Amino acid sequence: MIGALAAVSATDILRFDLATKEITPLVTTPFNDEDPALSPDDHLLAYASEQSGRWEVYVQALGGGRGQWQVSSDGGMRPRWRADGRELFFQSGPDRVMSVEVESGDVPHFSAPRELFRQAIQSYDVKPDGQRIVVLRPSDGDVAKPLTILTNWTRRIPDR
Repeated sequence: MIGALAAVSATDILRFDLATKEITPLVTTPFNDEDPALSPDDHLLAYASEQSGRWEVYVQALGGGRGQWQVSSDGGMRPRWRADGRELFFQSGPDRVMSVEVESGDVPHFSAPRELFRQAIQSYDVKPDGQRIVVLRPSDGDVAKPLTILTNWTRRIPDR
């Protein structure tokens, strides 16, 4: 299990082992590091950090591997892995969902980010095959409209 916890330096990313009940640091920097996402094979950790002066998405090797790579180039947050680990999605700004292809290996390679679509969204998730994305977006309509609740609606259906 991975979670982001506050530390003296900023917000760090730690690992909690359910079996041993031990907490070990994964990403500890003087910057805010958030939105951790483990790759499906548990070899890579994607996360958002503001170490460059703005939020960007980084990938870090885990389990004895070494290396850290910035995969976003124009801002990024909320990384999500495709189930096979060959693609990483992230949100760039409030209105762009981006993707990078991932080539695994001792040193993974990442394609240049490509924009998938533009839509003002608050959050999103990706279907395991990467072919569909569900988004949470702000309402286009008037949120002050009254809500109508119809009770006992089954009584209004005529008998057949």
